[in-house]
This record gives sequence, structure tokens and C-alpha cells, in this order.
Amino acid sequence: MTNPQSPDPLLPTFRLQSVGIEATAQIREGKFVVLAGSGARAETVASFEGHSYAPQRAKLIEGGQLIPAGNGNLQYAVNVPFSKPSGAAAVTLGRSANGLTEWKLVTESGQQQTYGEWLGTTPISLPPELISPELEDFSATWKPLFHELARRLLDYQERQPELIDILRSAGIHIQHDEGEQLSVMDPFSFFSLILKHQSESRVAEILTRIKARLNLAEDVPTDLSGVPWSNPMNAWYFAYRSKRREEDLPTLWTLAQQAVAGRLEAETFGRALAIRKVALPKLTTGLFWLNPEQFLALNGVNVPYLERQNVSGAGKVQTLAEYWAVLDTARALTPDFATLSHTAWLATQTGKSVAALDGDAFPFAAFVQEAGQYVTDTPKGNMLLDRRYGQLLLSLIKDEDFAHLKPVRSPYSGKTQLAVKLGLMGGTGTDAGPFARAMLFATESYAEFITYPPGLTLETGVPDVHRDELRAALQNDAMREELLSALLDIPDLPGPPLLNLNSDFPAVGMIGLSGDGQAARRALDTYLTAEGKSCRMRVGITLDPDTLEGQDFLDALEAALTYVDGVLDALARVTEAAGARRQQQTQEVMTIEIAPAPAFMLPVDFVPIPGVSFNQILYGPPGTGKTYAVVNGALAVLDPAFLTAQASNRIALKTRYDQLVSEGQVSFVTFHQSFGYEDFIEGIKPVMSGGQLSYRLEDGVFLEAVRAAGGVLPRMDEEETAKLAPTPTRPPEINPVGQVWRIYIDGIVPFSQVRDKSLARGEIRVGSWLKNSVNQDGISLPASLAPRDLNSLPEDQVSVQQHAFKDGIRIGDLVFLASTTNRINAIGVVTGEYHFDPHSDAVFTLNLTLRATI
Repeated sequence: MTNPQSPDPLLPTFRLQSVGIEATAQIREGKFVVLAGSGARAETVASFEGHSYAPQRAKLIEGGQLIPAGNGNLQYAVNVPFSKPSGAAAVTLGRSANGLTEWKLVTESGQQQTYGEWLGTTPISLPPELISPELEDFSATWKPLFHELARRLLDYQERQPELIDILRSAGIHIQHDEGEQLSVMDPFSFFSLILKHQSESRVAEILTRIKARLNLAEDVPTDLSGVPWSNPMNAWYFAYRSKRREEDLPTLWTLAQQAVAGRLEAETFGRALAIRKVALPKLTTGLFWLNPEQFLALNGVNVPYLERQNVSGAGKVQTLAEYWAVLDTARALTPDFATLSHTAWLATQTGKSVAALDGDAFPFAAFVQEAGQYVTDTPKGNMLLDRRYGQLLLSLIKDEDFAHLKPVRSPYSGKTQLAVKLGLMGGTGTDAGPFARAMLFATESYAEFITYPPGLTLETGVPDVHRDELRAALQNDAMREELLSALLDIPDLPGPPLLNLNSDFPAVGMIGLSGDGQAARRALDTYLTAEGKSCRMRVGITLDPDTLEGQDFLDALEAALTYVDGVLDALARVTEAAGARRQQQTQEVMTIEIAPAPAFMLPVDFVPIPGVSFNQILYGPPGTGKTYAVVNGALAVLDPAFLTAQASNRIALKTRYDQLVSEGQVSFVTFHQSFGYEDFIEGIKPVMSGGQLSYRLEDGVFLEAVRAAGGVLPRMDEEETAKLAPTPTRPPEINPVGQVWRIYIDGIVPFSQVRDKSLARGEIRVGSWLKNSVNQDGISLPASLAPRDLNSLPEDQVSVQQHAFKDGIRIGDLVFLASTTNRINAIGVVTGEYHFDPHSDAVFTLNLTLRATI
């Protein structure tokens, strides 16, 4: 029988650990029960005297349920039920506490899961009080100091550089203002730069130093429950100097004065909302910091909570009058906005699984530990890691004011390594312009021909496609210097940016960028001469594990993002020039002039057959004989006398029909999915001449029939046709009714020896490198096994693709060599049959070849 004072092995057990104590709890009979033997603090913080759970703690001590322990703390003598996990945590710790995050469950895999996270996954039905927090007043110890600090800051409107010096002396790093020292400051930004650190202990240290500098009287708070943090990547309430308006800072100071007095003016409120980098959530958060008695932050935490409490319009405020209306309704819930803010935050912790900063540091060690659990199941690992750490990175970057970076979730889809990825602009698979992305690796990883170190790599560049227009654009001296200037505007980070240029296979070299830029200039000169090669150009900058886990992580991240945004700006102009050049070339190649057609008229010798319609449709379900009836229908038009004489002789009718087909009197067409206008009416067909591609306008089946019937249609004369398609000296014979094939050689890798040699030799090859190969039964093949002729294999060992390659591709067919899903690198005309070449060189130890003209 289970001892009621001991943990029930069938129930989940939650643990709370703090310095010197450990407590355990279980959910029993709808209550959150702290088990006997659990530890509790003997001392409480000063602010706990006014806490709603202080009387309950005193009653437990008086009743002998909390007794002294030998280590100077307290101990639960019996199981004690609580209605809420936050109450259990507060009584145990002697301070205000969030039970959703303080209590943790250790899973079977050894991973810790907070009570709030567990609520998001458990199928157990629980009472409402164990799931969602209710409004309960608490003593916000931070209010007195915040009030005093807000009033003192108003004295510094004409001494803003002094405020910056105070922040620096408190240990806050101040980012430069577009290459210059920041010289302006306002009260909202002052608070924001303190609270961007998102750690109570760190903020307490900063406030202690600021209190000393400003000679403040109020105590430094012991906790910051109910205080919303600022976005560490968007802490300023004003833009950089080039985008900052002259009236922005005066507006913020005027609004701060009104906020401290509790009397806002509509005009000032509206002007503040119009400031770049300021929106309603950010502005109202600043008002709450300066005067939490009068104002409430309408941010992503409070607005959903208010809407659930039927406070309408909280997320749609555009004017001061609407803001006052929301505040009046919210006061009906509780007159203390700090309590409302804290309760709303508690509600967000239910089921929450997004990682959080450790002070100012990124939780990289935790990321590495979690990634290690999924080394055998990378797809699942990448999905779960994206939810926790991708969301964290996105929250840090999304509100920053960059010219080009637009962060979005972009989960890593690779199956060979674990990574978290954010899209910052475009993508590597497109050719519309440059791309940017952020990738977080737990260990050294290899992807896309590059070895990425552990840490967070921010990367920008252009897609890996053959694009000589890019090189042509960089021949412009001014454009090349602009790109080099952006590349060499290197931030002060532990490691330099790395430039990756490709000018030939397999030259995927990483060039460390330095101040003099000589290595970058030499590499770029080589890159510009490599016409016809891949135009891979990428720049990456990595924040290593030490930087990620350091207290300067946020500043390093902002510096790296600013650098990438600058390089992206230069690349955008280069690719725009390259795109204009490519469009001009495309128009020059594709323009085809066609003489206007005269009005159509029937031939003078045309005599309609009585009773036979010009247009006939045979319709019916499949298998009802529509195709069978075509023979009789054609003969009714072309040879009605023969049809009448041989009406019962199907063989004679079919023979006569076939004769008319061979004479061009009948055209039989199947309208399948790939049969288009170009095949039926007229279309532009490719013509090869001396290795150059041009185009010719050719009749389709319908126009051929019209001409055969004597229809008056214009035909381009030989001179005009020659302009479109010069007659090649050795023209490959294109089968007018042949197939068009799209193939890949060596997949979509950006540069390939196999692909290059195939083009040089005029061959199409199919096969493998005989590395990690398996036969049709899934049995691994030894690497030394010689290639085999497909004609020697049993039919059941030849795949559908191999059958198509061996027997489907015919002489005269067109072959498009693709490098991506939307790009064709070469077009070939098949001039030879499939043959087997077991004696090819080492690079071409492949089992299939096909001769083609490229």
C-alpha cells in the first residue's frame, strides 16, 4: 500500500530547487500537494509581508506543518495541499513566485519540463485553478524606485549625454549611432536599455549602480514581477540619426513629462506613435514603466489576456481616446495594473516551450544538450529545436529596423545534421536576388559544400547558379568598390567574416576578411574572370559559443546583423544590375517578328459536301467507340462513295482510312496534358546552329491541315526564316514529333565535374559514383564492382527511370539539362543511341552513356 506521505509512483512528481532547499509535489484529488519532507526557506523577502500568501505561510508555521530543519531552513512535516502551484512555490520560497516555471518535472529521457510545459502536453483533466492563473494582488516592490527614477530623469532633458554616461557606468553597452557615438537619450529609451537584459539579478545590479549615480532614495527591488521586458534588439525609442526626425526626441520628452504627471495629450500621443521604431505595444510599455498606476502596456502578453477577459478593442487602439477607454475597462478587472500585467504573463507560461535568454546570454549549452538527444532522428530534432530556439531567435530579431532583413521562421529541412534556421531574406533556391539566413549549429556541420562551426552563423549571398551577368555587373568599378566597402566594414567581433567565392570546381575556399582587403580583392578579381562557372558568392559571420553565452551576446548579434544588412544592400544593387542585363539579353534573343496575316477566305474551288458539318464532336464515356467511329466519320467527308460501298467491310474501311492519313488528308491528334497551342496551331521551335540556340516559327497540326486543304495562309519566306534560325553547318536532326526531356546530371549541386565533363563531351550519363550504392533488392554493392550494361540486367532490376533512359529517349529528341527546378543550363539534341562504356576514366565510372550534341 502506498504511504500517503510519500510520492505516488503512478503520479508525475514535480520538483522545486533553490539554494539550500528542495521540494517535491504531486497533483492529488484536484490539489497541488507539497509532500512531507520537502524543504522551505526560513527567511522571506521584505516584500512578502504584503503578499496574499503570507498569511497562509504564517498559519502553516503556527500549526506545525512547517517546522524548523537542521540546515537552518524549514521542512514540511506533512503533505500540504495548495489550490495553485504558484501558492505552493511562494510559500516554499518566501517570495512571489510563478508556479508554472518554478516547479519542474524530470522526464524519462532526463530532460526537465516546467509545470507550464507539462500542462500543454498532459491529457489529464485538471481543475481550472491548476491551469490558468487568476488575478491576485501582490506587492510590486519595483514601483517606488521606478516612480522616483522616472521623476529624476525629467531633469536631464538638456543633459542627455549625461544619461548615456550613467548607463555606460552601470555596465550597459550603448550601440553606435551609424558609426558615431550616440548623443541623444530619452526616459523611455533609458528604461528600455535597462530592462533589455531580461534577468532580475542583472537588472538589480544595474539599478543599484544607477541609484548610486542619481542619489535615489528608494530601495532596489528584490523582484520585478509584472514588469514587461524590452526587446534587446530594438531598445531605442528613436531611429538611427539618418532616419531620425528633428522633432522625435522633443516629442518623447514631452510625452514622458505628461506620463509622469498622469495626463497625456492626444496630439503628443499621436506624434509619438508616428516615430519610426515606435508602435502601440512599445509606446504603452514605456508609459507603464514611467507610471504603472495610470497606464498599462498593450503588448503581446496583455492584449490576448484582456481579450479573453472580454476587454474589447485592446489590440486595435489608434488614438488616445481609445487607449483611455481600454484602461477604464481594464480597471474593472483590477485597479492595480502591475497585478494585471503579472497575471497576464503567468497565463502565457502554460504550455510554453520556447527557450529564453539566460540574462543577456543565449542558452547555447542547453541547445547543445537538447540537440544531442536527436542525433538519430534529425527530422524530429530539427522540428522541436526550431520551436524552442528558432522562436527565441525570431523574437530577438523581428522588431529590428533593418533595410533588407525580414526574419521569418524557416525550419531546417536537412536530414544529415541538426540545425535551427531563420530566413532573413529570399532563399538559396531562387534567382530573384540575394538571400540571407541565420543558422544555429550545435556542432561542426557540413552543408552545401561548406563546413559550419558550432554557433550562430549569419550568412548572405547570391544563389548558386551560372550567372555571368553578375560578373559583368561587377566589372563596373564603382559597383565593385561599393561591394568591397560593405564587405570590409567589419564589426568588432571575435572572428572575422568569411567570404566564399567560387570560380571553378571544387574551389569552395573560405577567405577571412581583414581591414586591408587585399585577399578579398584578389579573390574577386579571379572570380570575375571565371565566365561560365558558378557564381556562388556568400559571406558568413559566426558568433561562436563563447560569444553566444557571454553577457555581450545581444550587442554582438546586433553588430553582426547590421553588417549582414549592409552587405545585403550592396548585393541587392549588384543583382538588380545583373537582372536588368539578363532581361535585355533575353529580349534580344527571344524577339520574333511575324508579318500580319491577311483576312481569311475560303478557297474558290472549295465545294461543301451536303449534309456534312464543318465541325463534328463525337462524345461519350470511355470505351463507347469514339475512336472507332473516327474512321467512318473521316470517310464520310473524304470518300463517301467508298464508305457506302464497303459499309460492312471494316478491314477495307480501315485500309482506305490509313491511305488517306499517309497522303496527309487526315491528321489524328490525342489531346493529352502536354499537348498545347504550340503543337496544335503554331509554335516557336528551337534550332541548333554551330552550338548556338535560335528559334523558328513552325506550323502545328491544325495549320498544316489548313495549308493542305488549300487555305490561304502567310508563310515566312526563307530570308525571314533565316533571320530567326540560321541554317547550321552541321544541323542536328530534330524529330518534329519527338519528345522533350528534362534531366539532372549530379543533381542540383552548384558545381559538378560530372556535369562539366558531360557538356564538354556532348554526353548524357546516368549512373552512380558507386559509393553507398544498393541494388534493386536493397543490398549494398561493393565500391569496386564494375558498372553493368542495362541490357544485361533482368527487366525487374531496371527502374522506371532507367527504362526511360535506355529505351524511351530517341534520336532527334530534345534534352533540357536542368540545374534547379526553374533553371535550364543547356539544351541538347539526341544524335546517338544508348550504349555501354565500361572503360571510361575514373571520374566517369558510370554505368550509362548517351551521345548528344549540346
